[in-house]
Amino acid sequence: MAETHRLRVLHAAGSELERGFPYGVVRQLLEPLLLGAKRSERNALLTGPARAAAGVLGIVPDGAESDYAVHHALFRLLVGLSATRPLLLAVDDLGLADEPSLDFLHYLAQRQAQHPVVTLATLTAGNGGSGPLPIGLLRIHQAAQVCRLEPLDEAGVGALLTVAGQPAPPAVCAELTWITAGNPFLVTSMIDRFIVDGPLLERMREPGAEALVPPEISRDLALRLARLPAEAGLLARTAAVLGEGASVTTAARLMDVRPAVVLDAVEALAGADVLRQSGVISFSAPLLRSVLYGMLAHGERSRMHTLAAHALWDDGAQPSEAAAHLVRADGSGDSWAVEVLRAAAGKASAPQAAAGYLRRALAEEPSEDVRAELLAELASAELSGGGSDAARHLAEAVALLPPGLHRAEAREQLGRVLWGLGRYAEAERAFGDGLADVGTEGGAVGPRLRAACLAAARLQRGVDQGGLARLQGAPAESYLHEPAMLAQLALELVLAGGPRDRVVELAESALAGGRLLSQQTCCGPAYQAAVCALVWADELDAAERAATLAIEDAQRRDIGPALGVMLLLRSCAWFRRGRLPEAQRDAEAATHLVPALLPVPVPPADALLAEIRLELGQLAGAREGARRAVDTTAARADETAAGKVQHALALATRGRVELSHGDPRQAMSDLLTCGDRLREAEVRNPAVAPWRSRAAIAALRLGDRDRAAALAEEERELAEAFGAPRPIGLALAAVATTTGDRSERGRDLGEAAAALERSPALLDRAHVLADLGGELRRRGHRRASRDALRSALDLAVRCGADVLAKRARQDLVATGARPRRTRISGADSLTPRERQIAELAAEGQTNRAIADRLIVSQKTIEWHLANAYRKLEIRGRAALGESLTES
Repeated sequence: MAETHRLRVLHAAGSELERGFPYGVVRQLLEPLLLGAKRSERNALLTGPARAAAGVLGIVPDGAESDYAVHHALFRLLVGLSATRPLLLAVDDLGLADEPSLDFLHYLAQRQAQHPVVTLATLTAGNGGSGPLPIGLLRIHQAAQVCRLEPLDEAGVGALLTVAGQPAPPAVCAELTWITAGNPFLVTSMIDRFIVDGPLLERMREPGAEALVPPEISRDLALRLARLPAEAGLLARTAAVLGEGASVTTAARLMDVRPAVVLDAVEALAGADVLRQSGVISFSAPLLRSVLYGMLAHGERSRMHTLAAHALWDDGAQPSEAAAHLVRADGSGDSWAVEVLRAAAGKASAPQAAAGYLRRALAEEPSEDVRAELLAELASAELSGGGSDAARHLAEAVALLPPGLHRAEAREQLGRVLWGLGRYAEAERAFGDGLADVGTEGGAVGPRLRAACLAAARLQRGVDQGGLARLQGAPAESYLHEPAMLAQLALELVLAGGPRDRVVELAESALAGGRLLSQQTCCGPAYQAAVCALVWADELDAAERAATLAIEDAQRRDIGPALGVMLLLRSCAWFRRGRLPEAQRDAEAATHLVPALLPVPVPPADALLAEIRLELGQLAGAREGARRAVDTTAARADETAAGKVQHALALATRGRVELSHGDPRQAMSDLLTCGDRLREAEVRNPAVAPWRSRAAIAALRLGDRDRAAALAEEERELAEAFGAPRPIGLALAAVATTTGDRSERGRDLGEAAAALERSPALLDRAHVLADLGGELRRRGHRRASRDALRSALDLAVRCGADVLAKRARQDLVATGARPRRTRISGADSLTPRERQIAELAAEGQTNRAIADRLIVSQKTIEWHLANAYRKLEIRGRAALGESLTES
């Protein structure tokens, strides 16, 4: 700035190396100018009173003039220089200047106001080292105008970033201001050294980030500490270990000195701008702690952390405070450290933190029995926080534990983890070995292990009819209080064919109160079994809620295979409820997560997507997906019972798709093979796969009415034995289709529609109503036909079933009716997704909560709600409840 105003600027800087060299700063100011001048110019400047300055500047031999003569000569020299051009003397690091130069600058400060000479000097906090300021500095302070610079704020840091050509978003400016406390030297060093971004600054918050610190900051801090007493340097290192907010008492204990010595050291470090003058450890800038921490050798750092942990524990600190130091120290076989770390893990608020403490405890090399306990606790924490090492640690714990209940409990947990990861054969071995461990004295874990063994046996070999019969004949108290057993029995009853009410009772009892999810997590076979039983028992609302809870649990734990299974179960529930967009989204998400072998009898993801696409009118995609599902599952069809069921359900889907494409022969082949596979796996319930009713339609199209009627009647009998409204309705619809008597056909379709009125399966009800409306139209019952078709059209539109909606509309037009347009406003105009989100918002859930539940972004929720507000003609969620009720 001075140069833009035509001032001549002379530079100098104090230096530790030149502090003992007389007039070193003065020489820096004047030597470059004089030595670069012509002899005649130099002689002119050094005439008269200024001649005595020549010796000080080394231009002629020193005549040993008095200090006053030298100072006056230097002053006259500067006055001579300013005669042709105003002069600015810029002196940096004044605290490191030599004493003679300080004396001259004081002399100059008293006289320069009469001449066009300005002196600007800087003094950094702590620049002069410990102790009182030199007399020369005190005199300059008294004579000078002092301007104390405040730390840079976020705007100032942003300006420096901009000048350096770097982006300056508010978050980065705030973080950089925080770690440097606005110190310009620290800020500019960071900017010059790095491309500053969020992740870098987050890492700078933690001790041990010394590799990120620019070396000039480390050198500067080392020089500052070198000027201080030894106690101050020791406190600086101790403070780096203890961290912000540590007490003076704790620091004194680590340093093995009296607290008064620490207070003196704090004062010295505050003078050097390392710590703040405070009753506790407080750094002038958080970045300095990282620098100091990096100066410690590994051994010293480990030793000091261990001492800090002991001091904090002795002072009654929380376990986490002492454990935070132990995790940074090396293991030394200390049982006390294991005790502290386990206590911290037990009180940790986050599973990841607990796992970190327990891993560190293992480094102390505890005894085998303690190590086994630690491994089990570690696996539990890893499973809660998404760790992938839980199975390995549990297996190691099992190997160390002696036979008995504790080992059985560890094996049960190991089996659940393996099950959740899709490693079912290993899980079965763990469950079986655990059951062998408990013997007849099973305690609480015995029933859980028996239920898990039942699940594993079903997956490998099919329904255990003998075991199921024994279980059904056992006293109720043998399983009444064990949710896992209730859940497994519910699924076995579903597969065996009922009764439906008993299935629902068992499954809902198992899930009541959330105990089963808490006990088994999303990984447990029993929880998956309970949700699957509810899906096939037509309790779709309960199944959806239970699946959503498990999905949230799986996401929190980051267990992909278990998450995929629960997404697939929820997709099945949503598909049967006619919520096609939600069903499609969940099935697509499950595709990349589910294990190769599904642990519960649900269609594979590709098969379920094929059925959804069929309803959406995406026929080519449906056919391709169905074929892929069959091909993928064929390889595993003969390996396990679950593989047979999975292949059978894929064949059932392909059979339906081929029927829609007009290939009844291929459909018949697929559906009959599906039936064979299900019989081999002892799955008789048509709720799982209505293959008989679909095969009946294929047989009818092939001209075999007798076989069609027999298949439909067999399904009706089985469905009525089970007692769920959806399979009964589908079976009655198949019976109606295969009968040759038109009057009976209309009656059966009416009964089918009535049965489905009791079911939440809106999509199936829409199909049956469309069939009923078409049949009534052909028989000339126009009014009744229109009522049925209008209901079918309304349901199809609500479900997003485009193919069915088009068919119902065409039949309605054929009756002479003029179907109303799909509404463009009001509650009926909402898409299924918009209505779902609006209903959740009306219940009081936040956008974030809705997004987490539906596994979408918050922006998606906001977009759907905005559309809903527009269609409902309201301004916000306060009016949602009333607007939705009016529909």
